[in-house]
Amino acid sequence: MLNANLRLSSEERQLLLDERFILTKRSILQKTEQFFGQLSGVFRQHVLARKMNEEVFMQWTPKIARGENYHGLPWVMMDYPRLFTRSNVCAIRCFFWWGRYCSITLQVSGLYQERFQQAIIDFLKKENDTGWLFSVGNDPWQHVIDDKHYQSCEHLERLLTEQSNRPFLKIAKKIPLEQWDELDHFFESNFVALLSILAH
Repeated sequence: MLNANLRLSSEERQLLLDERFILTKRSILQKTEQFFGQLSGVFRQHVLARKMNEEVFMQWTPKIARGENYHGLPWVMMDYPRLFTRSNVCAIRCFFWWGRYCSITLQVSGLYQERFQQAIIDFLKKENDTGWLFSVGNDPWQHVIDDKHYQSCEHLERLLTEQSNRPFLKIAKKIPLEQWDELDHFFESNFVALLSILAH
């Protein structure tokens, strides 16, 4: 006799018999990877146009990765720039999270936190009402954008005081998946905005 926990609900039975769901999911994830692939070319053109390609943190080409289980859900991400060492980080991450949202984040630590912190603060003050959020969590690798991990920049000075001893700085912006057709503009315009910080 099967354990009751192993029996399928009616919804699970329906999905089990619907091969279109898996095939459609695979197609969406492939298109997302291809989208990030095209976007990486656009990003590199912006970097070249600003003559930032000689910067140490821009030496690595964009990297696209994909997985099935970020808090139980599939994801695709692209990192560029992507400098990650034990003590120094400078990265912009574009993130697709199935069923949730897409986001773009800038994360710096070590030498790059020292170098760009004031430029990030100035940027957030200028872009106060444009949807940028300030990370208040303790885990720099946390991609959940909610009230526990991020706060609006409305009270930026207080946040900076409270977070002054943290060994990293991270800002993020997200867009609902319902706005899929606007993703190219979302990612490109916000990447360009973040480049303005890294140009300092």
